[in-house]
Amino acid sequence: MSGIGLGEILLILVVAVIVLGPKQLPRAMQHMNGFIKRFKKIKAAIVRELES
Repeated sequence: MSGIGLGEILLILVVAVIVLGPKQLPRAMQHMNGFIKRFKKIKAAIVRELES
């Protein structure tokens, strides 16, 4: 996978809660989810273009 273990994920989550606060964290997660979806769509389009 990406080489990130459970400990690293928990550390990132704790830092995010400290930096963003519990009120801003859900909104930040939504923005990140949107970014990941757009990235996957672009990646799939590039792969399709290269294969054809």
